[in-house]
Amino acid sequence: MARTTIEIATIKSTVNHALQHSTCTPDVRHGMISVLEEILQITNNYKGFTYLQPTYVPTGQKPGINADMYGNVSDENKFTDCDETRRRYV
Repeated sequence: MARTTIEIATIKSTVNHALQHSTCTPDVRHGMISVLEEILQITNNYKGFTYLQPTYVPTGQKPGINADMYGNVSDENKFTDCDETRRRYV
C-alpha cells in the first residue's frame, strides 16, 4: 500500500533547501513560504525563521540579511539590497 502521509520535518527540510539554493524568482519562493508557514501553523510546529547570510545563498543572489559569519552588521545596512525570501525555518 502506498504511503499517504509525509513528515512535517521532511516538508520543512525540502522547502529550506529550495529557499537557500534555488535561483527561481522571489515570487516562487514566496509561494513556498506561504504553503510551509500554513502547514507549520496548522500543525503547531511553527518556531520562526532566520534570514540567510550572503555566504549561504548562491553566488550572485541577494541574501536575506547583510551579515558576516559572526552576525556583525550595522543596523542601517542590515536589510539593504536583500531578498526577504532567503530564509531558513527552525
